[in-house]
Amino acid sequence: MKSATETSAPTRKPRVAPSWKVALLVIIGYSIVTPGLMAISGLDYDELFYSSANVWKGVLIPLMAGAVYLLAVVSFLRWDHVFGDPGRLPMNKLLWAPVVLMTVGAIIRFTGVPGDIPFDLIALIIAAGVLVGFTEETVFRGILLRAMRAGRLPEIKVAIIVSVAFGLFHLTNLGVGSPLPVVLFQVTIASISGFALYLARRGTGLLVAGMVLHGFWDISSFLVSTEDGFTSLGANVAQGLLILNVIVILVAVVWAYRNQPVLRLTESGTTEGG
Repeated sequence: MKSATETSAPTRKPRVAPSWKVALLVIIGYSIVTPGLMAISGLDYDELFYSSANVWKGVLIPLMAGAVYLLAVVSFLRWDHVFGDPGRLPMNKLLWAPVVLMTVGAIIRFTGVPGDIPFDLIALIIAAGVLVGFTEETVFRGILLRAMRAGRLPEIKVAIIVSVAFGLFHLTNLGVGSPLPVVLFQVTIASISGFALYLARRGTGLLVAGMVLHGFWDISSFLVSTEDGFTSLGANVAQGLLILNVIVILVAVVWAYRNQPVLRLTESGTTEGG
């Protein structure tokens, strides 16, 4: 059965065939543009959201440059199914649980955001979260996912590869002064949480679902980061839900690996091995 994301219009032929090698080049290019500009901003990671000037210099300008880069790349490649799936893969309550927990965690963290943040800083942080959701999801759950699906790998292996690649991307935080132990923790959490973002796309068939969830989560995180050493009950509860979600995600990965070992989504929109 075809999904609502398909149209009757003929698909344009890609200029370059989807492959992991091309996707890797896109990731390298994005890493040079956005994390590269963040690194030369002169701001440490912990300082990025302390003021509007810091957000502009260290976050928004690099992200806007990255967004322009990705729009140019997507336009040039002309790959289909970057922003929407050709068909729908099966979901169940276990696979939806990480998406729900991530959403609830972000909502709860919003309740613990400091109440004295200037309005202009809030607006810039929201813009930053939207741009992070757009750019990082386009790179990983968009371009890389499309490239990996072009092969014969089962979907669970595609999802794991994309999630781990997303986690490893956070090594670029070393360029903005994050200590190595902190970065390694970020890599681990992002690799696991990336699977929840993958499930948001898989469950809806649309990349925008992952963009919204990613941006929503990051906005709540960025707002909490506006004050050095700030803690709140909402932030602590959200952190607890994050730990719970890590466990649920790992269970979901194991379940999918054991119960859907050869399930894959073909380019025609049909499922095989399900």
